[in-house]
Amino acid sequence: MKKIRSAGFTLIEMTITMAIIASLSVAALQLNKMADTDQTLTVAALETKNFLRLAQTLALAPVEPDEQKKVICGYLFETESDNTLKISTVFSKNDDIIECYQLSTNDALSCSGKASCEEYESKQLENDISIESNESVFFQSPYSEVSNGLDIQIQKSNGHTKTITINQSGKINIMRE
Repeated sequence: MKKIRSAGFTLIEMTITMAIIASLSVAALQLNKMADTDQTLTVAALETKNFLRLAQTLALAPVEPDEQKKVICGYLFETESDNTLKISTVFSKNDDIIECYQLSTNDALSCSGKASCEEYESKQLENDISIESNESVFFQSPYSEVSNGLDIQIQKSNGHTKTITINQSGKINIMRE
């Protein structure tokens, strides 16, 4: 008597295959969810970096004397507690270019003393992103010199963070923690 072998799979083989596929699917979905979370944080960090770069570029850009009504000393980048990024133009109060070079960092950062400020642009970050420290940096015209180094902590509601650093030479980096 000859045994007839069927060409199909047994029930045990099918069950094991389905269990492997199910566990791989669950793992892939978890990785996808984590990637989406990190993507939102990355976008917020890039938006902040681009906003810093805008302030730096504005400080480097020449201003035609006939267009300029006030003497621009530089641009101030600030983060605020409501997740707002803000760039302000810093002017000399007496419209004196010499005052710009004598402007102290504290006057520029607080818009007091020899400096006055006017908001240039602001941007609101997403609701589930928080800025951990309210920081300011002043880019002095015309060479975009940085008044002080800066570390900005950006955190997502799940606890993931990214740090944006700017050193005194003006280099901006995003680091993941």
